[in-house]
Amino acid sequence: IGELGALTELHLYGCWKLAELPATIGKLGALQLLNLRACSLFALPEAIGELGALMQLNLSCTSLAALPAAIGELKALTTLDLRSCDSLAALPDAIGGLKALTELDLNGCASLTKLPPAIGELGALTVLYLMECSSLAELPDAIGELGALTDLILQSCSSLVTLPAAIGGLKALTTLNL
Repeated sequence: IGELGALTELHLYGCWKLAELPATIGKLGALQLLNLRACSLFALPEAIGELGALMQLNLSCTSLAALPAAIGELKALTTLDLRSCDSLAALPDAIGGLKALTELDLNGCASLTKLPPAIGELGALTVLYLMECSSLAELPDAIGELGALTDLILQSCSSLVTLPAAIGGLKALTTLNL
């Protein structure tokens, strides 16, 4: 697959038996959209960080337990869809490297217990979906550093008992859904 140098979109939606990606995926330098929704991936290869043109990454893999640190190298990424990644317990600190990210969808990540402080480094983030993150007990103070955030969706976060005072720093926030 690494020889498909002109490939801009790769849709593997619903490939139920796809458990891993080859390291050669990193050679797809023109790839802008990678759709891996409803696959059985347990992990992503470190080579994922070599996809310099990637703008949209759709995972939604219930078996995905972790993201590699190389995820932070995706400088063009604007949309990261991790919806329904039930096994994902944490985001790597490298997530702060996604400076172009405008939308982060963590809806239904039931095992996610916390967000890393590096979340505050996502200066372009406008939408943060955390609906049904039932294990999420708190938000980091760094959440207040998301100056561009307009939508914060926390509906059905049954373990969340308080919001940090830093939430007052979200001056662009227009929608807060609790």
